[in-house]
Amino acid sequence: MQALPGFRDFLPGDCAVRNYIFAQWRQVSRRYGFIEYDGPVLEELELFVKKSGQEIVKQLYDFADKGGRAVALRPEMTPTLARMIAAAHRDFRKPMKWFSIPQMFRYERPQKGRLREHYQYNCDIIGEASTEADVELIAVCIDVLRSFGFTAEDVVVRLSDREFWIDFLRSRNVPEERWQGVLEVIDKSEREPREKTAERLGELAEPVFSVLENGGQSEKLDTIVAGLAQRGLADFVKVDLRIVRGLAYYTGVVFEAFDRGGKLRAIAGGGRYDNLVAQLSENAVALPALGFA
Repeated sequence: MQALPGFRDFLPGDCAVRNYIFAQWRQVSRRYGFIEYDGPVLEELELFVKKSGQEIVKQLYDFADKGGRAVALRPEMTPTLARMIAAAHRDFRKPMKWFSIPQMFRYERPQKGRLREHYQYNCDIIGEASTEADVELIAVCIDVLRSFGFTAEDVVVRLSDREFWIDFLRSRNVPEERWQGVLEVIDKSEREPREKTAERLGELAEPVFSVLENGGQSEKLDTIVAGLAQRGLADFVKVDLRIVRGLAYYTGVVFEAFDRGGKLRAIAGGGRYDNLVAQLSENAVALPALGFA
């Protein structure tokens, strides 16, 4: 018998490599003052549906347990974190700087670099709305990459702001119900032919392409880049407004890390999700938050 498709065995040598990676993640996190947490592998299915919509179910390992409860193996950590924060935030000083190294499960077609189970590094700051928190989180991401020997010649963090695009859409009187669709088109624009993107954008094609090709003015992004420059990390960062991240729960600054050669998928990605804790707690708790994985 063999391991199931999309799952892996970790022989002793593989475990040694995995443990080295985990040790680097923990070392950088603790240097920045983050503390480690974890949550259950199994959650109520509704937790993930509430965050991502009913369409997420087809990507999950979900089933009814022996008590008849609809449950799922966790496909990501942010919903669990938001649930935990809503329940226990009063016990902790703000901002809460937490990290985790959870194992995730997704029922997707296995492919290179994307299996049905994986470990990932999650790093989040809860309860801090200032741009200093964005600077610190991006610095953590960069220093994790540096801990493995990567330099600014090897990797780049592409930085953007969803609020820039929301202001752009408001200025052109685009109805709010269209915003997420437009953002998803922008997010995919780098991976599909220009003609297809233009067709999907319609009357917005010309002004959107103008921003993508010529850049846009964002005081917030300038502030973040300046903050990273003060830490000696400016060479690792590039403002790139094509990065908007397709997930609807992001509310502000977003970023993704890539290899400079462009041969790999995104190495890491994240951003602000200031409304998610309130959304998952049915507005019982509202705390600004940001994180990456």
